[in-house]
Amino acid sequence: MIKLRSMPATHTLLTLTLLGISVLLAINLTLYFKGQTVQREVHANAEIEAQKELFAAIDNTLQMIDLQLTKLTEWDEVHQQLQQPSYYFYWRDQRIKESLYYQTYYEQLELYSADKFKLSHLKKPSGTVSGLTDTLPNVSRFFLIQPPNKDLFIAIKPVYDRAQPHGLLGYVAISVDFYTALRHHNQFYYLNIQELHFNRSGLIQMHQLNEVLEFKAISNPVSDHLWQLIQQFVFQLSAFSLFAALIIIWVLTLLFIWPLRSLSHYLSRLREQPNQTITAPKHTFIIEEFESLKNQLADYHQALIQAQTDLNEKNTQLWQLSRQDPLTNVLNRRAFDEAWKTLLQNHVETPNNVGYLILDCDHFKALNDSYGHQTGDEIIKAAAKTLQHSLPKGLPLYRIGGDEFAILLKDYTPNQIEQLAQKCLADLLAYPFQQLDVKEKICFSIGISYANKKQPVEHLAVLPRQADISMYKAKHSPHSKIHFYQHEVDTDSQSLVSSQILNQVLAAAHTGHGVCLHYQPICNLVSNECYFEALVRLTNEQQLIYPLDIFTIIAHHRLEVEFDQKVLKQLLQDLRNQVLKPGQGVSVNLSGKTLLQPFLVDLFEPFLPFLTQHKIVIEITETVLIDHFNEVSFTLNKLRRQGFLIALDDFGSGYSSIRYLAHMPVDIIKFDLSLTHALNSDDKTKHIIEATANMIRQAGYELVMEGIETPLLLNLAKQAGATYIQGYLMGKPNIQPQTPGLVA
Repeated sequence: MIKLRSMPATHTLLTLTLLGISVLLAINLTLYFKGQTVQREVHANAEIEAQKELFAAIDNTLQMIDLQLTKLTEWDEVHQQLQQPSYYFYWRDQRIKESLYYQTYYEQLELYSADKFKLSHLKKPSGTVSGLTDTLPNVSRFFLIQPPNKDLFIAIKPVYDRAQPHGLLGYVAISVDFYTALRHHNQFYYLNIQELHFNRSGLIQMHQLNEVLEFKAISNPVSDHLWQLIQQFVFQLSAFSLFAALIIIWVLTLLFIWPLRSLSHYLSRLREQPNQTITAPKHTFIIEEFESLKNQLADYHQALIQAQTDLNEKNTQLWQLSRQDPLTNVLNRRAFDEAWKTLLQNHVETPNNVGYLILDCDHFKALNDSYGHQTGDEIIKAAAKTLQHSLPKGLPLYRIGGDEFAILLKDYTPNQIEQLAQKCLADLLAYPFQQLDVKEKICFSIGISYANKKQPVEHLAVLPRQADISMYKAKHSPHSKIHFYQHEVDTDSQSLVSSQILNQVLAAAHTGHGVCLHYQPICNLVSNECYFEALVRLTNEQQLIYPLDIFTIIAHHRLEVEFDQKVLKQLLQDLRNQVLKPGQGVSVNLSGKTLLQPFLVDLFEPFLPFLTQHKIVIEITETVLIDHFNEVSFTLNKLRRQGFLIALDDFGSGYSSIRYLAHMPVDIIKFDLSLTHALNSDDKTKHIIEATANMIRQAGYELVMEGIETPLLLNLAKQAGATYIQGYLMGKPNIQPQTPGLVA
């Protein structure tokens, strides 16, 4: 008994592959393409010989017809008919056809007078004969193709008077069945006369034959038979090759496919039941590599079960670490994104009331720069720890940015959410950040958005944006550091008064329609010279629309940049119309978003010609300047070099860093009216404000105090060291700049 010996899979596959290639390619393809080449060459040679034979036959036929036509011109009866055609029709239809001059392939024979008119015009013909026209054309030989299958050759020759050698009697014209004439005068060995035809109809001249004649060669029976034999042989060989391929496939199936399927099924069971012991296939494979692989898989599976157990423990630890913020130990942005995605998915099937609360530290970047990153990290850690204590047990806190925290609230009412926000803010404000050696008061802003369970999931998707808007408003509010988006909408709808005002403001932002400027004087306490702050108003048919309504709508619709452009356009128009007289200066406020635009310098390019006669001041807020110090400083310094002055507006209303003040790219500091009014409070506050004003003046800045409404505040501003004052005591905003009386 012969014992099968396992052999390497590489040797088996190589042997079978070489066998298949040699059978299918080396024999079949080579023989088939060689036969095709021979067949094409035979056909090409036959076409060449057929073409030579065709044109030789045409030349021979035309010579014979020309000779016949010459004999006709010399025939006495032709001369008689041209001189006296009294019985021409009888002669043409009867006499000539009985003569030796008439050929069987003639379709028509006609005589023409010397002026080229057919003699048959002398009398009414008994019938119509096709081919020859009533008058002769200007050519003597041509083809007339008249489908279907009536291709005529027309030949014309003059007949001269024998008594007068140069005297023209008339013409003889014949129309010939072209194909019949060719067969009559020629024999064809290469040309298939049945396939000869013209490819277009009408009159064809002799020089056009090469273009219009189409033909085929007679097929070569020997060549065709040989090609049939070759095709038959190739077909039989292909059938044999197919049979051989089936044998090879069967062998490959036995050696490779069946073992691979067994192993694949074994692997599928291992994958479906990874934690259970699965018995390996019991049959022995012929190829030793498969047998070895089967045994290794069984060993590997046992090791994998143990490794999987260890890996699950590590994955649990890694999952927790990847979703935990390393600085604060609260959940990180990745964990928040997963929770937010899950909340949106669940809302489709099980709707819930959803609240979104976002919180961050005001002016954190300035604190970080002033005290260092280590102190900034300690502030973040303290804020996270305080918030965790403030939140109910089990409610997660997420750190989603540098100083930003977020909280997702399910099944809370708006009042409950607001109470929770107030508790968090109160605990943060009560935390002793002074122990971190931070001198300034640290403040936080909270933005809240809310959607009830009746609202679609699309509304939930905008909650983060709404919370951002709310936090932005809270950050810029001097009173409430908690802003509820839903409350904002209600408040806005009441403050906008009517949809007419809303439409008016939006139209002004988009088109500039209705924008007008009122000017309030800013007076120098020493020289009594004034410049004017341009304050925006909107005009409609009933009343003026004031900044409170304007900027509430503008901020809500994020149109700050567009609206600033329309205000600047109106100011430019007032300068051109000389609303401001030469020598009168003007200041204009810009929003934080406009200051961050890359085209800020371009907005003020049209104002450059007016700098020779007007002092032009650009007022900005300290919040935007500090948060984007490097970027804004570069642009503002460029404007200052062009001749514009920069004023820092509302100084003291927010976070003011002495470190930044020393390097601010500004020329004028404007005290917020809250600082001005604080001069009339206790002595300690008054001394602090006076010291700050003195420091600003010594640093070289001009100092403007706003909110001067009484003589008492005027005197206090003078004592504090103000160089300019602004307020209702000097003048209210007016559409025409009005210089007040002496204030010194």
